[in-house]
Amino acid sequence: MHNFPKHWLVAFAGASLSIGVSSLFHYGNIQANGILTFLGIFLVYNHYLFTEKNRPVFIKIGMLFLLLITVLIGLQIASDIFSFLILIISGTIGIMYSFKINPNSNALREIPFLKIGIVVMVWTFVCCILPWFNSPVKGNFSPTLLLHLLYIFAIALAFDIRDIHIDPSKLKTIPQVIGVKPAKALVISSLILFFSVSTSISLIPSHKDLFILAVFIPIITLLLQKDIRPKVYGILLESSLLLLGISYFSL
Repeated sequence: MHNFPKHWLVAFAGASLSIGVSSLFHYGNIQANGILTFLGIFLVYNHYLFTEKNRPVFIKIGMLFLLLITVLIGLQIASDIFSFLILIISGTIGIMYSFKINPNSNALREIPFLKIGIVVMVWTFVCCILPWFNSPVKGNFSPTLLLHLLYIFAIALAFDIRDIHIDPSKLKTIPQVIGVKPAKALVISSLILFFSVSTSISLIPSHKDLFILAVFIPIITLLLQKDIRPKVYGILLESSLLLLGISYFSL
């Protein structure tokens, strides 16, 4: 299984959120947004299959084929050249997040204090802002899209809490700087604020049960962290993102 691509669930979670946002706010190209997001996240998280020298040629060809499909879909749904350039830039930032140009250089995630900011920025843009940006009608921007910054920040921070013992101290992640307990409080506060504001502005969709699960599964996971295996912990957080997107689907 060494050559098998990883991070399928997180790619599906991103695609789900992109489709859900497109559906909830009536932005165009719903299916294309989802496919583009899935392929983009999949390629970013599995770029090593192409860059590492010991990978079989057929795997590298397959990755190039997926990259070509991603570019073609991006060209299809991008409303203008500026939109397509922003898409390329966000994808490049995503790759540079963990990719080193040479052994002596730093990936973006290795720059102190920068790790969570990049994750939140790229995920919010690709899954939430990009569907609006590529919508045929630019005037229907909803400020509630920005609410998802809180949710994505909370999930990203929950992953940093899990990784506090494996992340080098030089990264200066939030849990490393302020401690685990304050970081957990920040995650829970962000999720509760997201839920409270969503309720007050009637953002909660018709699939309320899934929406509620998407908010409270991360909270419960965080509270029970010591009793949950790290891999299961990650699956629960990624599944929460998946549920949030599905809760927005219009059936």
